[in-house]
Amino acid sequence: MLSKVVHDDFVWTAIAGMLTGTKRGSNGAQMINCPMCVLRGETPDRRFRCGVTRRPDGVIIHCYNCGFATNFKMGEALTMNMRKFLERIGVPSRDVQRMCHKALQYRRMISSSPEAQAIIPTTHKVSFPHVPLPDGAFKLTEWA
Repeated sequence: MLSKVVHDDFVWTAIAGMLTGTKRGSNGAQMINCPMCVLRGETPDRRFRCGVTRRPDGVIIHCYNCGFATNFKMGEALTMNMRKFLERIGVPSRDVQRMCHKALQYRRMISSSPEAQAIIPTTHKVSFPHVPLPDGAFKLTEWA
């Protein structure tokens, strides 16, 4: 059951169902005409400057024209920007509300289950090897 919840890509499914006339970006993103540019005071995007990227743990959206950015990760709630984006690409507001409810249900389930948290794919695990400072260098705490 938990594996099914963690791998339920309901936000991407809704977005992909509404995307038409896309181009493939160099980073693997689907490039679309940004539906948010006009709302943010820019001219309508006609040059496919909004990237929609599917990740193992969710979706990332960024417009290089108006600067709009939002994302969704499994186990988190839908942000207001994501809700607005979904409605602007044509997802019915009733479906957006259902998705919000579903995201909150999944959030509760995942946060209460350590095994579910371990299943969620992570895209960035940053780990730096310990390296001693060179002679004469100061730690950041010594500079503050």
